[in-house]
Amino acid sequence: MAISAHPNGTTFATVADDGFLRVWNDEHISLDLAMPSRACAYSPDGRMLAVGFGKPVKDTAKTINGKWVIIDVSGRSYCIIAERRDSRKFIREMKWYSNGDRLAVGSDKIYVYQLASETNPALKVDISLVSTIDMNSPSIHFDFSKDGKYLRINSEANELMWFEADPAIRISEASLMKDTEWESDTCVFGWNVQGIHHPEGPNVRSLDCYTEDCSSVVTGGDDGVLRMYSYPCTSTRSNYLSYVGHDGAATSVMILKGGSHVISAGDDHAIMIWRHEVDDNYGDRLLSERQESSVIDAVDATDICHTALYGCADQIIFPTSGLCVLLDAKRSTQNLFQQHNSQIGTVATSSSRQLVASGDSCSDFPTKIWIWDPQTCTEIASLSDSRLRGVSALAFSPDENRLACVSSDENHRIFVWTAINGNWSNAYLSAYSLGGHEKISFVQFTQTQLITGGRNNLNFWSFVPNLSLSKGVVSTQSQDDTLLCGALVGDTLLTGTSKGSFVTWDLTEKKIVSEVKAHNSSVTSLRACPEGIVSGSSDGLVTIWVWSSDAFQKKHSFDVGTTSAIHSLDIWPHSNGHSTMKILAVSDSTCFEISCVT
Repeated sequence: MAISAHPNGTTFATVADDGFLRVWNDEHISLDLAMPSRACAYSPDGRMLAVGFGKPVKDTAKTINGKWVIIDVSGRSYCIIAERRDSRKFIREMKWYSNGDRLAVGSDKIYVYQLASETNPALKVDISLVSTIDMNSPSIHFDFSKDGKYLRINSEANELMWFEADPAIRISEASLMKDTEWESDTCVFGWNVQGIHHPEGPNVRSLDCYTEDCSSVVTGGDDGVLRMYSYPCTSTRSNYLSYVGHDGAATSVMILKGGSHVISAGDDHAIMIWRHEVDDNYGDRLLSERQESSVIDAVDATDICHTALYGCADQIIFPTSGLCVLLDAKRSTQNLFQQHNSQIGTVATSSSRQLVASGDSCSDFPTKIWIWDPQTCTEIASLSDSRLRGVSALAFSPDENRLACVSSDENHRIFVWTAINGNWSNAYLSAYSLGGHEKISFVQFTQTQLITGGRNNLNFWSFVPNLSLSKGVVSTQSQDDTLLCGALVGDTLLTGTSKGSFVTWDLTEKKIVSEVKAHNSSVTSLRACPEGIVSGSSDGLVTIWVWSSDAFQKKHSFDVGTTSAIHSLDIWPHSNGHSTMKILAVSDSTCFEISCVT
């Protein structure tokens, strides 16, 4: 994932392997570029944005490594006004010179281009290649000198090199460049930042420097920690402040113009916004009140929790990295639940929406489940067991006195905790069983039992004396199918299959009542609603179905504009209780809120 800050100091853009360009401001613009990208850069005047395409390992023929484009971002309708390709390797870094007439593009080599732009009658750009800098190892960071004559370069082999930008001649004598002034400080190796590297410390992946007022340098490391030093930082004994946020390497950090905020992105596919302020007592720069966006690159993130739910007061709850965010869209405010120490595996709300449960995804060590209050984002209880290694599914019972959990280990263990007299601070583990080697896709409570479903199976668990298993009777037609999701519609269980069918079950006989084709692709999410059921499919469709006389009738269908699966659904009912007012859908870790007139 790459970040670029707009010159106005309040806007930034991100690109990622999901192929989307996202511009973060009051409007939050999203543009499908149809190819993965790991580099972008705003022009000095902010009217254009350069985007470089490709990734280390191509997973589709549509990906064109080495291609880059310039997008006109001066108006509301973004359009590509220039494109170029001189390399067959993916683009790693891009940097404009301050007068806007040159652009350096880093791949296996560094290509320096001369740009000539016109604005009458429309913005357009002519591109010509000025020089090509050959590298023994691909470049990862570089900066232009203030006079535009030189490039300072860091390579993947941890080299620090200098070149004349136009003739591409390497300057071998480092002493000649020691007093050169640079337009930016983003190279992780350099005289002014040599103190950020500690002998036994993490590898520094990215940095940015703020040289106005109280000068500081912010770094992102392999351990996911942001560190802030005074600038310049020339001694490894220099003091620093550290800030924990990312669950994985912090691959990109950037200070917005004016120094008000720091933006960071990491291997956990989360973007974090940090307030950058001065401590009046010590004169130090501090990062505080970290806030996370919902942008997650979902292409390679199979362990990311693709869930968003409504809270008790119409807020939206979603996990990102090791945090749960409570978003009040009406007031444009966020609150954070910050007790997790690793990536969040799943989130669930109780029927009254007064309780939230969230569990860690990491299966390398015993993990915790947190019960918390969505109004205050404060902890109510923490649940743990030495056998619990990662959480893949959670569900509250209808009376909110039980919580079921499915672990993400190979045995898919099932845990049930019970609150004593509704008090979760005194909860105890009341039931436990191995779930089997087949992955469990969902867990669902009825009034009297627990139901789990997955590939070629639906299991019914009673609670006397411990968890006792009764297997559902699967028809010959469904034997090679996978149950991906489930929901209760009145006293009937409805499951969605990988073949696009709705399967209804008799909860007493534990057998299939009917099976009907509902979608042209897999049914990936289900949620009960006043009309009957809302379904989401793997081709990005959300559909409301009316349930009557043991039959389903399609009422409304919504295309959210993505070809990816709907991973999660939630609904906000109308005050009359008879219709759905809003649907919250998640696809590719992007939240879509659908206003319904039903």
